[in-house]
Amino acid sequence: MKILKRSKEALMKTITKAKSKIRQGLKKKSPQVNVQARPEAKEIPSFYETAIANTKFSHTQDTYFAPPRPQDLPGFYEQDRIILQVRDPRWLHTYWETKEQTIHGLKNRLGEEFYRAKKVLRVYDVTNVIFNGSNANRFFDIQINDLANSWYVDTDGPGR
Repeated sequence: MKILKRSKEALMKTITKAKSKIRQGLKKKSPQVNVQARPEAKEIPSFYETAIANTKFSHTQDTYFAPPRPQDLPGFYEQDRIILQVRDPRWLHTYWETKEQTIHGLKNRLGEEFYRAKKVLRVYDVTNVIFNGSNANRFFDIQINDLANSWYVDTDGPGR
């Protein structure tokens, strides 16, 4: 403990001496610096002031605007197609579109059977198979309503 007290006292003396030297150095007369007054800054108009000033006068040139872009995607593209996407290892998502022309053709060809027919989505399991239309491992049908144009399909697990 005595050693710590002695080193603390010695440190305090050193700090006191250093402070007094700094104070003496500050008391000495420092050379005077000749400070000149800054010239006043010119007033520069802001961006908004410049923009307003530019629009104060009429322009003789006609202004042409680009045609407006469509804001929404069209609801239909008038194509017969079905798209299948993988959502995750267990689920698929599919959406489709059928042209009105195709539906009218089916109505004419099938007659009354068209109205009794069920709309189904057939899913084939073609795991490890080069599919030719009839050699699937298995398949299942999902009955969908007439207004549906998309569906999520449960694949019974990953890898199927």
